[in-house]
Amino acid sequence: MAKFIALDVESGGTDPKTTSLLTASFMVLDDKYFMLDELNLLLKPNDGIYRAKMSAMEVNRIDLTEHDKKAMTYSEGGAKLRDFLYKHSGGGQDKLIPLGKNVNFDIGYINEQLLNSNTWNQFVSYRFYDLTSIIMFAKRIGLLNPNAPEGLQKLAAHLDLQFDTRAHDARSDVMMTIDIIKGFEEAAKY
Repeated sequence: MAKFIALDVESGGTDPKTTSLLTASFMVLDDKYFMLDELNLLLKPNDGIYRAKMSAMEVNRIDLTEHDKKAMTYSEGGAKLRDFLYKHSGGGQDKLIPLGKNVNFDIGYINEQLLNSNTWNQFVSYRFYDLTSIIMFAKRIGLLNPNAPEGLQKLAAHLDLQFDTRAHDARSDVMMTIDIIKGFEEAAKY
């Protein structure tokens, strides 16, 4: 049975080489999207120096002063993530399938700042399930209006999915992504 690793990150920008990874959420799901376990990380650079663009901070609304009081270093977070992936992939025998919106963006931050690609690839498949591609496909086949919004919160509202959480929070975005994918799969059955 395939298992997914649903994920999302919030960062201080769009370039993992020049801006900081701030939060990361990981949920291990079975093939019916039932959550088996989760790992949520508040993170700070090992050197304690945050690199963030004002525009990104306006979007994710993370208060770095408060964040820093609770955050763990990338080294600590990377060790937790490695153990989490090891546990849920059977030591790499059953690689987890990444699931998310713009998965490669998130994996880029993870590999640059938290867990290098060699370690990540021991436990996680190179195949992935990306909501952005699903949205494009749904629009192309008429399952979704071509003018439908593509941002998570606006798309969820467009699909009449209600959430008590806010967009641009890693855990909330993972949950919205899962529900939107489930909705598309249900709609495609008809």
